[in-house]
Amino acid sequence: MWKKILLGSGITVVGLYVLFQVGYYATSGPNFCGSCHEVNKYVTSWQTAAHKNVNCLDCHRDTGHAVDIYLRPDLKGYKQL
Repeated sequence: MWKKILLGSGITVVGLYVLFQVGYYATSGPNFCGSCHEVNKYVTSWQTAAHKNVNCLDCHRDTGHAVDIYLRPDLKGYKQL
């Protein structure tokens, strides 16, 4: 019984981790950031800038606790919708 619970928990944790990583990757680039009409003009200028090969969140991300790094930027973005 405990083996099934442990196996199920492990599969759940790995699955959530994979989903989180895919979501983070999909929302950290210029295609996602540029989908907002308020940010589109900045993405357009970024495309011709010297740092065009740098992802948005490499610079525009808080530091510190995981909530600050991953969750807070999403919440800030949702305010603009």
